[in-house]
Amino acid sequence: MNPKHEVKNFSKTKGAGITLAPVSIKFFTLLPKTNFNFIGLRHFFYLSSLALVVGTVALLAARGVPLGVDFTGGIVAQFDAGPQASIEAVRSALAKEDLDGSVQSLGSPGIFMARFKKEEEGRGLDDRLARALGAIAPDGSSKILSKDFVGAVVGEKLRSQALMAILLSFLGIIVYVGFRFRNLVWGVAGVIALVHDVVATVGFLALTGYELDLVLVAALLTIAGFSINDTVVIFDRLRERLRIYTRETLQESINRSLNETLSRTILTSATVFFVTAVLCLWGGRSIHPFAVAMLFGVIVGVYSTIGVATNLVHSWSQWTGQKSR
Repeated sequence: MNPKHEVKNFSKTKGAGITLAPVSIKFFTLLPKTNFNFIGLRHFFYLSSLALVVGTVALLAARGVPLGVDFTGGIVAQFDAGPQASIEAVRSALAKEDLDGSVQSLGSPGIFMARFKKEEEGRGLDDRLARALGAIAPDGSSKILSKDFVGAVVGEKLRSQALMAILLSFLGIIVYVGFRFRNLVWGVAGVIALVHDVVATVGFLALTGYELDLVLVAALLTIAGFSINDTVVIFDRLRERLRIYTRETLQESINRSLNETLSRTILTSATVFFVTAVLCLWGGRSIHPFAVAMLFGVIVGVYSTIGVATNLVHSWSQWTGQKSR
């Protein structure tokens, strides 16, 4: 780290005969100043984003959106695997019976809940689950406590509610950003970047074999919130430059705003990325899909903030003939 500034403060107190020694304060910077021409690379960003979105839509059209039990309906079973049973042992026993279900602990020792696809009911779910529990607790202390069917009606309701939550969040972002910066175009540009992030993340999850459930919906909303936070920070810096440096063109203001906030964007995103990576590696199976989605979402969110949102503001200015400001 290299010193960036040094400020000396001299203070004297008259009448008391007290003189304070000079105080030196050094400010350090972790990342050097940059001077990238982001607006000059806008065509590259646009083509890259277009290829990413089109590829994702083509993938989802060919394979469909992989939906989990929360959306498609299925079987929810609660069982007692014995006070000494661990969640890893339960998952291993279920895997040996070819039961692919999400398992979570309910807090009490040995009490677990698992979600299975509705197709498993016709393949002898009760017998296979009983054999898995018998392997965990050979003394016969394990037992199935309850088994409920989550129907298609519930799945459809959850799906519509999740979609409505995403759409309302996007609408709220447009209104908030448009009101704060007194320009609705800035809000629309921010939401387009968010849609870019969400679509790309859903495509990545589908490509890697994850099923979309309520946990991943929460991850998508978290990614959207993190991305729009970065965008608002850059927009705020841009608004300050447009107000103070009136002789700058819009392209100059955007480039300098992006370069001035680039260090903050990278450091903040890197912090979230490394924390999420720890959760991905050692957080357990239950949180693993959420962590994977966040890892990819942080990367694509930084990209869209720098390469999509601000470039759309500039392009809109060009299309409407406001070339200077």
